Amino acid sequence: MAGSQQGWRVAKGGGGGSGSVQSVTGLNTDNTNPANPIVKISVNASTIQGDGTPANPLNVIATGLQGVQGTTGIQGTTGTSASINPTDKYIPVRTGATTFGDSYWVNDYVNLILKTQETTDRGIYMDFTTSFEDFRLTDNTGVTSVDWIVRVLRDVNADGSLDWGKRSMKTATTVYVQGSFIWSAEQGTNNNLAKTTTNDLYQNDFYVREEARKSILNYFATEDSDYSWWSGHTFEYASHGLDIGSIASFSGGTWSLLNVGSSSVSAEKLLGVVVSANAILLDGHCVLTASPSNYRNVVACPDMTDANLGTAIYGAQGVTGGTSIVPPSATGSYVRILGHCYESFNGEAPLLYLFFFRPQNSWIIV
Repeated sequence: MAGSQQGWRVAKGGGGGSGSVQSVTGLNTDNTNPANPIVKISVNASTIQGDGTPANPLNVIATGLQGVQGTTGIQGTTGTSASINPTDKYIPVRTGATTFGDSYWVNDYVNLILKTQETTDRGIYMDFTTSFEDFRLTDNTGVTSVDWIVRVLRDVNADGSLDWGKRSMKTATTVYVQGSFIWSAEQGTNNNLAKTTTNDLYQNDFYVREEARKSILNYFATEDSDYSWWSGHTFEYASHGLDIGSIASFSGGTWSLLNVGSSSVSAEKLLGVVVSANAILLDGHCVLTASPSNYRNVVACPDMTDANLGTAIYGAQGVTGGTSIVPPSATGSYVRILGHCYESFNGEAPLLYLFFFRPQNSWIIV
């Protein structure tokens, strides 16, 4: 029988008649009922499955062929080690950086400093300490270009050239402006923009606010009483040899002091204001004073007062190169209007006036 082929042993009962099975021995049998022993077949359920009965016979579980093992990959190169922890003060942002020391950003949280390089203060520098705050941009040599604390732009010599905190500009050389320009300054603020002359300009068209006009006069009173300011049509004459602030007459290619007396015809000529050692203002704005002993380089008019703002200014009788609010009255003298004063700031800058110099093209001989 099939069972015997698998090592089963069967014991048959004796006596007459047909024999009966009393017990079955094997690896996995159940002899609870000797007359009906149960032989069990074990399967591993991975390669063989089924109950071994007609209804559920044993069968082999099919499996696919195992794939070929792939080639082992090449191990990558070990990178350079670097410590990354909260005590590092470098931010590795530089292309190709291998350590924090290659970084161009230094975040020194101990000293509260953030800057773009470790060894030199170039580029961006920020010091957040409360006792010494410092926020600035520097050039490639470390010279400060922008100082955020004092709000100043600095030139190549680290001198302040533009103070946006005070809204002022300072420059040692000529400033060239192209296009429209609105000229403004705060009252009482002495800045170089408010007193900049236009000696390098042939034509100018400024809109000058009241604060700016007063700032010009205030500069003379508080900063430099020997200053000379003007704005308008100015021409270079390097060898005129005349005192600054004088009224001059041009004749035969030569400038001389204006004389309105009867013995001179200089009042009939082209007139100008001497504004510097090498420049004559032919038409425009300058400063006039009623106190020539205190302000030496402006137009002198000793009898000018606030009450006479808008009053005609004449060439002075008996004073060559001088002016007066009183027209000449001597017989044969010339009466020619030179211009008018339109601004004073006597609360802060007494005896100083802005003078619109525009000589009339006609005159009267007394």
